[in-house]
Amino acid sequence: GQALGRMAAAIYRTAQLRLARGHLIRPALTQFERGEDGFEPRTYSVDTEERPPMNEIAEYASRKVA
Repeated sequence: GQALGRMAAAIYRTAQLRLARGHLIRPALTQFERGEDGFEPRTYSVDTEERPPMNEIAEYASRKVA
């Protein structure tokens, strides 16, 4: 679940970049993990790398679909 939360935050941030091309609302994600004294916050940066569309990848375009 923790990794999926970070992945969802990266997708959300990418959507913000594409829509606004400006200031990001949340460049970090705080998740809570169970610790000895209760829940403890862990903050992760949400860095995304814009990837090209799959049809622009030569290996994908040359692949034959069965």
